[in-house]
Amino acid sequence: MAAKKPVFEEPQERHVDCAHMDCSKPSIARIKTRTGMANVCFKHYNQHFQEIAEETTERLGLKTPADCRKWIMENGLRIKKFSEAA
Repeated sequence: MAAKKPVFEEPQERHVDCAHMDCSKPSIARIKTRTGMANVCFKHYNQHFQEIAEETTERLGLKTPADCRKWIMENGLRIKKFSEAA
């Protein structure tokens, strides 16, 4: 008896809007935020991680790109996660 060929179906598109108010763009990722999990579009994904980076550099007292490079050269290999910095 011949084996049945697998049936391939076209994937159904599931459109999930970005979690930000007044943003109806499709989400690209689900990220953990301060208030819980959120589906976010490309713009808000970048914005979220840029804010985290700015808060971290401010907390570490890094004012210029040169300060950031110096800190990474001195500390970068010792930490496993950037959140463990300082």
